[in-house]
Amino acid sequence: NHQRRWEDAIGQLNIVVHRDRNNAEAHGNLGWAYYNFKKGPPFKYLVIINLRKAVTLFTAQNMSAAARATQKVLDEATAKFGYQPLG
Repeated sequence: NHQRRWEDAIGQLNIVVHRDRNNAEAHGNLGWAYYNFKKGPPFKYLVIINLRKAVTLFTAQNMSAAARATQKVLDEATAKFGYQPLG
């Protein structure tokens, strides 16, 4: 079942993020996965936190295209969930 696999993938990304806090791709993928979760993200703030961390890490690693793409999703998520974007 597609929904179950999605939940399993989110669980695996959580493990990666906790083991390697500097993994920009894992933070970005986790934020994206939560944002696009069909049931709606269980913790909307986790979407924001992980996407924000991914943007920071991508920028620090000079991965500007990835940072811009992730920032776009972050901007959409902050607007959708009613959070104020940080300066």
